[in-house]
Order: sequence, then C-alpha cells, then structure tokens
Amino acid sequence: MTTDFLMIRGFLANNPHGVVLSTYHSSPLLKELQVFSFIIFDECHRVCGSSEVTAFNTILLQPPQFNEKRLFLTATPTYDTPLKMSNEALFGSIAYRYYLREGIDAGYVNPFTVRIVLGPSLDDMNLYFFEAMRIVDKMLVFCRNIKHAEELYDNMVKAKLPADVDAFTVLVAHSRMGGTHVLQALRQFTESARAILFNVRLFQEGVEIPDLNAVFFAAPRYSARDIIQSICRPLNKVPHKPKSFVFLPAVFDPTVAEDDPINLKNFSTLVPFTDALMDEDPKLFEYMIDPDKVDYDFSVVGVRSMRLSSNQIRDFVLPAVRRGVRYSTQNVDRLHRAARMPWKPIFSEVRRIVLECNRYPKTNDAWVVGNNSISLNLFYRYIRKGYEAYMNGDHSYLQVYQVRDLESLPKWKQYGLHGPYPWRECMQTLEDYLARFGRVPPLDIHKGGYIGLDATPLERLCGCLMHVNQSDARGALTLAPSKQVDMDRISSTYGLKWRKLRTKSGKLRKGQRTFMTDSYTQFKSLVRDVKSNPAFQKYLDIHFPGYPHKHERMESLQVLSDGKVPPRHLPRRRRGRKRGSTAKDSEPVVKRGRGRPRKGVPQQRQQQQLQEDSTQAEAKELKQTVMCRVCRVYVPVSKYQDHLLSTTHRRNQAALS
Repeated sequence: MTTDFLMIRGFLANNPHGVVLSTYHSSPLLKELQVFSFIIFDECHRVCGSSEVTAFNTILLQPPQFNEKRLFLTATPTYDTPLKMSNEALFGSIAYRYYLREGIDAGYVNPFTVRIVLGPSLDDMNLYFFEAMRIVDKMLVFCRNIKHAEELYDNMVKAKLPADVDAFTVLVAHSRMGGTHVLQALRQFTESARAILFNVRLFQEGVEIPDLNAVFFAAPRYSARDIIQSICRPLNKVPHKPKSFVFLPAVFDPTVAEDDPINLKNFSTLVPFTDALMDEDPKLFEYMIDPDKVDYDFSVVGVRSMRLSSNQIRDFVLPAVRRGVRYSTQNVDRLHRAARMPWKPIFSEVRRIVLECNRYPKTNDAWVVGNNSISLNLFYRYIRKGYEAYMNGDHSYLQVYQVRDLESLPKWKQYGLHGPYPWRECMQTLEDYLARFGRVPPLDIHKGGYIGLDATPLERLCGCLMHVNQSDARGALTLAPSKQVDMDRISSTYGLKWRKLRTKSGKLRKGQRTFMTDSYTQFKSLVRDVKSNPAFQKYLDIHFPGYPHKHERMESLQVLSDGKVPPRHLPRRRRGRKRGSTAKDSEPVVKRGRGRPRKGVPQQRQQQQLQEDSTQAEAKELKQTVMCRVCRVYVPVSKYQDHLLSTTHRRNQAALS
C-alpha cells in the first residue's frame, strides 16, 4: 500500500497484468499512467456530485483510452446532482440489475416490513417514536437537518416514558459534533440493548450495525437513492435476526372519513417512499394494485392516543392509505402509467405472450393483476418507442438490460418493433408475386390477416393492405407519404389502381374499385366454390392455413384451447356527464389535477369534488370488465379467475381443440 507515484509506476511497468486497488481520494495518482484496460468503479455513486474536477471524479472525467473498458457498480444510482449517472456518455447504460426483492428471496438481505405510523400531527414526534419502540429495540432516525435532529433529541430526552415502553438510550450524531463524538455515539448505540439514534445523513451509507433492526423517516425524502440507502441500513443479514422495520409517519384526521380528501392528501406524502420501494421491489406494485391476491408486509398502526381498532385499520384505514398512494388527490391511477410499471413483472407477461401465444401483444390485450385490468398496449407502445430511439442513436429511456431483454424475444426487430405487418416486407411480397404471376393474388383483405409469428407472407400482406384500404376510407387519405410513393410505384409498374377518387369536398366517389377490392371479390368467390376447386383449397392450405376460424379469432385455436391467451382489455369509459352536455352556470367549477383551484370556489365544494372523484375512481375499478377470448363474453375483472374455472369456459375450451 502506497501513495508514492514512482513506486506505483514501477509496479505497473514490471507487472503488465497487475491489479491496482485505489480509493477514490487517491485515484488522481493514476491519472498520468493511462495503462489500464479495465477500470471498475465500485460504489460509483460516490463519484457523482459536482461537475468540477475533484479527487473523486478525476478518472471518470478522463477520456477512456483505446480498448479501455469501464464497469460501474452501485446499489443506489445518483440522478439528482450536476454530475449524474443518467449521463450515458460517462456512465453508459444499465447492463444488469439485481433487485432488492431478489436479494431478499435469495437470503442475502434481511426481510423487512413497512409500517405506517399514524398520528394526529407531526408536531409531536415522540408519540410516533414510542409506537415504534414498542416493536423494536434499536432504531436509526433520519431527520431533515441538524437543527431538526437536535430538536427531536431534546424533546425525546425530556419526554416521560410511557409505562408500556421499555427504557432505551437516546443519542444524536451529526457532522458538526466532530469525529470523536460521532464515533462515541455510534459505539454507545451499538453496545446498548435498546437505543434510538437521531441523525441526518451521517449513517445513510458505509456503516454496518449488525443488530440494527429499524429505520424511521422523521422528515420527507424525495431522492430515491437516499431513501433506498437509508432503508437498507437495517437489512444486513445476521443469523437469527428477526425481520427489520421501516417506519413511515403520516398524519391522520379521525374527525373525517378515512378516504376523505384531507386524509388522502396526508397519505400522499408517502408517495416518494413507496415509489422508491416499488422500483426496487416489483412485488409492492402488485400489492398496491391488488392486496387480496398479493401478500406484502405492509401495515398501519396508530399512536395509542388515537385508539384505532385493528378492524378499523384493516377495513378502512389501510385501503385509504393505498388509495392515497395510488391516486393522491387526483382521479387518475398513477400506477397504470407505462413508465411507472415495474419492468420485471410486466415484461415477463409480454415474454409469456410471445412465447406461449406465438405473437406480440395486441392493442387490446389485458394484463390482469388481481382485480385490475391494465392495458398491455400502453407498455408495448412505450417499449417500442424507447427501442426505436435507441436504434436511431437518440437518447432512450430504456436501459441496456431492458434493450437486451427485448432483443432476447424471438423476431423482436422484425415483428416486435415494426408490428405483425412490416411495410417493406409486405411490399416485397406483393412485388414478388406480381413479378412471378403478373397479377394480384386473391386475398381476404378484411379477415385474412394474421398476427402470429408463424404468419405466411400473404397473411401479412392481407393485414398490410387492410391498413391501406382503411387509410383511404375516411374524409382524407391518411396513409404516410412514403407509403403512398411505394404504392404508386408498384401500381404504375403493373397497371394497378389503388387510390380512390374523391369529390371536391373530400368525399369518396361511389362504386369505385381498386386492385384490393378486386382481389377481395375474387377471394370470396373462390371460397364459396372451394369444395369443387381443389387447386384453391391447396392455395388456402399453403397461404391461409386454418382459414377462416384462426383469422376470425386472430389467434391460434390451439393456444385458445390451452388457455394461454390474455383477455381483452376494455378501456375505462368516462361516466357521468353525457357527451355534448354542459355544466350549469350556477355550478362552481373545480379544476382538478395539478393546477390550483379557481378563485371563488368554496373550499368545502373543492373537498366534496375530490371526494366524488375518489369514489368514482373506486367505482370504476370495481366495474372494470375484460372479455374472455375463448367464450367471447364480458366478465368483471374481479370474477375473471372464477370464470376461467367455470364449467362453461372449460367446455368452450374443449370445443376449440
């Protein structure tokens, strides 16, 4: 071990395959050497911060040498500093991710429970701390700043200990105390059987306290990195260690209903914590969507003075807390947004559909999570857009591991990215057929398309030309200009007509025929006489296998029979005011969402409107339906799993086989 530059240079000169271990603080000594082929930045969030050159970021900001590889390792990426890990020019993208939940399931990380502590006000935090210390022995409290930490410490020292709480040591540590006093506080905390230690960020990382079994957030946190770092403090695995606890305080007003807008707004302060946890633990996302089907160690307790019964907490308070996290004070479920959905479970569903159904998601596929139907199309469009940006060399919100997941899917670039009817491929099919036979093939433009990965070229051509036909059936031709050029070129070469004539007002002229309508007419005529036309039957078997049942269902009948197809998602309809109706002049207008309420609107009316929104959101959730693609019936999402087990459904499955 040395900081002698000449000794380091001599070592590397005599050891071309040597390994050098360096602290970030000493790393500038290596700047001039430039002989490394592989550099590992462990705990790489430590190099983030100022964009100015420092001892910690010297090597990072130095341009890589030829063939030099860099690997960055961290459990808590930093995205909220001038020099941040979203800078792909410096850090690249995420190549591999290991979730906190995976560490727990594998036994490397201690399991934990999230405990929401409710009280009448955050002005007296002792009530919250006593409630936590009734459960745990050693707790680390994260405060807003040094002043806040000292205030909480002083208040706790002066407080009278409740009779049902065992005595514990009260400590405080912060950066102004000096290293000796900080170490003394940490040593006393470690050696005490029961203790509470107030700090700001001093023990957020880099400190191991084996028997620490709880953290308490006494102030809001908005950085996901800070939250996860703090949560992980008590999660080190020690033999026979019980579950750890993460305590989150919230205000609860018992004078109004549990799901009153006042309480929902109070509960929304938990959002940064649950968002950070959901990003690391997809299981929490599924629990928030449907707690009846997914078990998660997430509970609520009230301070003793509130006298909340266990039944009240279970039946009213806990559901209201979940609603506050999901909806806040808005009538929109935050968790249904594509960017909020945890990658692992929803990508697993996409992968399942591709591998088991032999197709990519349809625009109306549903991902059923408990009693909720989530549109897979939202996520599918999201990943296609992100991947297209990646392929074009533009900035993409997809990480490397996500790109690799997508590329692991069969025929992703061919049919996943570009859809089941890729334009260039379909135009090439049409041109090849015209060049070989001199005429357009008979095609069922309306129902002959098929989206399976095993679709034939003519099945794909049917779907493509259906798109062309539909784009010329409205008030104006909506086909992309580049596609119009291709259609014009092919039609001109082979004497075909594809454009429909319109009047000056833009309306289509009646009785027009195109090569697509002629092809469809020919196809239907041949189908009617197929029993007396073996040649056309052979044509169907080759180019449209399974016609027409497979094409009507747009699904393999075998896959339907096997029960692998997702149900059809039905978008939530706007309920209430009918289209075209207007609010009465006497009605106060409330602007919902992120904007401020308009002036003049009574506060009581605003709260009433928020209450109605919350009720409507809950009603929509309960009324959600999906369509079973086997039985072709609409089923409430809450009854969908029961429907799959019903005699009728199984009988219909058997009939398909």
